[in-house]
Amino acid sequence: MDAFKTAVREATDLAFSECTDITSVDLIIAGVLVKLRCTDTDLASAFSDALTHHIAPESLVADWREPAIQIRIWSAMATGVPRPTMPEEIRQRIVARRACLVPDATYQMDFDPTGHILTVMDPSLQTIDVCINNISELPEWERAAPLRSALGWSLRRHNRHLVHSAAVANERGAALLLGAGGAGKSCASLRCRTEGMGFLADDICVIGSTSDSSANVYNIYGTAKTLWSDHGVFPELNPYLVTNPAQRSYKAVYALNKISNRRIMDSSKLRTLILLDSNHPIGWAERVNPAHVVALVASTTASFLPGSGRPMLSALSEIARRLPVIRLSVGENPAQVAELIGAAIDRSSTNRSDPNAA
Repeated sequence: MDAFKTAVREATDLAFSECTDITSVDLIIAGVLVKLRCTDTDLASAFSDALTHHIAPESLVADWREPAIQIRIWSAMATGVPRPTMPEEIRQRIVARRACLVPDATYQMDFDPTGHILTVMDPSLQTIDVCINNISELPEWERAAPLRSALGWSLRRHNRHLVHSAAVANERGAALLLGAGGAGKSCASLRCRTEGMGFLADDICVIGSTSDSSANVYNIYGTAKTLWSDHGVFPELNPYLVTNPAQRSYKAVYALNKISNRRIMDSSKLRTLILLDSNHPIGWAERVNPAHVVALVASTTASFLPGSGRPMLSALSEIARRLPVIRLSVGENPAQVAELIGAAIDRSSTNRSDPNAA
């Protein structure tokens, strides 16, 4: 595996050395400086469109004190540099362990067989190399939520963790909206946004503990997704649809970060964890064993966010132990959804002494 890692780094060096159209994008995500370097502008657009609201001013980057993570992205087709052939044994090992990549290893590898995306991280160099065969093979979900492995590894080195959850906030703090795929996380978060609440995520967010033993939730992607059957539920988003309605091969994806009044919050103090429920009357709520929620999130996050693994589980378990965890039925009326979730946040912010208050 060491030989293959070295071959990838050498191919990446060669690809960049022969390019004259190198494009750089500096981002600050969850308080971490991430520098994207791409061998052409098309790659930069494909991998950064969902992240443009995190672009950092040059003056801030110049004064940044902590080391930045550099992500180098290149295409074998566009550069003419062949991607090193991955030995089958390595490919099988990587794919088999995507859910439990070891965060403290000397380096990390991930391979997305659908988009043929190879990601190699060398922590000692603060560098991640991402190679694709051809930009035309890039799946729509990768454009909607790009670089999940690379950004997940980068943030985890700063005790920040990607988690499969929606998140919204009001002036008192934020709630994680949890549930398996199809539970209504995206629609609930967009309904809250419609009613003026802050939007942090519809599907993937970042969590992290703070120095005062509380927890924050951070935005990462500036997109939101709905099933095509729900396309039209949020007509104000239709002008910002970025997936092709004629093909409908993925979900309807909306570029919220292109809206002037996007209502995307950078971060918020986390107040409560809400497991969305659709089997009880609207407004029904009950306390939930934190271990149940952690197990649910672990199963969905592991398959959705490669390499999240034990560090994310440990962080989420600690947060769930300290904060209220409830199951809540919110319905589909935007005003009602926002009112119920906002009330849960408000109760949690005033009942910090009772983490199980519903």
